[in-house]
Amino acid sequence: ILRRVPGYGDGFAAELLNAAGRPATVPRNALLQAFGPSRTYPTVSYYQALDPDSFLPENFFRGRIVMVGLSLQNAPTLSQGGADVHASPFTIRTGTLVSGVEIQATVFDNLAHQLFIARPPAWAAILSILLGAGIGVLAVWKSTGWKTLAGAVVAVLALLAGSYMALRYGRVFVAPLAPALAFTLVASAQAARDFGAERKLRRGITRAFSQY
Repeated sequence: ILRRVPGYGDGFAAELLNAAGRPATVPRNALLQAFGPSRTYPTVSYYQALDPDSFLPENFFRGRIVMVGLSLQNAPTLSQGGADVHASPFTIRTGTLVSGVEIQATVFDNLAHQLFIARPPAWAAILSILLGAGIGVLAVWKSTGWKTLAGAVVAVLALLAGSYMALRYGRVFVAPLAPALAFTLVASAQAARDFGAERKLRRGITRAFSQY
């Protein structure tokens, strides 16, 4: 699966934008946003393009950027494979592959309309981990119990929701796994420590009363 926007400035989509007089900045380490399964983009057959007056609406190609490539009417499946077809994020749901020309169109739209998904710098990822650990410390600061478990569930769900909101509305992908794992490790370590201390205290009380 192609997940990243090609980071080189002389790629096909970038050169096409330059030729169209719409140069775009090619981002580094950006994720590619897919817009749908196979045939999401308007597709016409080669014979229709050769005789548009007979087979296509008037001025069908006017004002459009057209890409020419192989695109089967029935998209091949994973088991079938084929020439110049690729898996996309929608392949998991549809089971079909996307033609290479549609991949190029997706890259083009990502660059032309700045629709790619940015990734935060390394310091932001580290900050999110520290934030998750800090929330874990606050959750177990006084004691652990069923409230700690409930708080852990709420905190993890909040981290997942925050990651989704950043992706959905800000087109920024902040991986939720690392901060959620940091929170869980801190909370689990303190819970295990409290459990061990409680068991030790119970054994001490049991030994004390066993002498009478």
